Amino acid sequence: MIWLMSKQQRVAYARVPAHTVLFSPEGPLSSGKFCGKIQNLFLQYPEGEGQDTLPAYLRVCMWLGNVIHSKDLKLLEHGKMVVYAETVSEDAGHLEGRVEG
Repeated sequence: MIWLMSKQQRVAYARVPAHTVLFSPEGPLSSGKFCGKIQNLFLQYPEGEGQDTLPAYLRVCMWLGNVIHSKDLKLLEHGKMVVYAETVSEDAGHLEGRVEG
């Protein structure tokens, strides 16, 4: 899940299934169909709020994999790459991302 935050509150989200951005060192046929490719994500309000408008639109290039395989990706050809560090929240039982750069 990608969350749009405002003043420590979650205001919008998009679901990105992990298997669609999963990287495999075996090659593109073993990786997810959106791994390392630019996607357009339309965020939506949580709990059905604001059905008439979209809160945000993102163009992202994502991959999910071990950092030792990051040199195999051609993500830098698309522009500036931002790195997110993900941690597991034991209280909520979900992943939370934070910008590193």
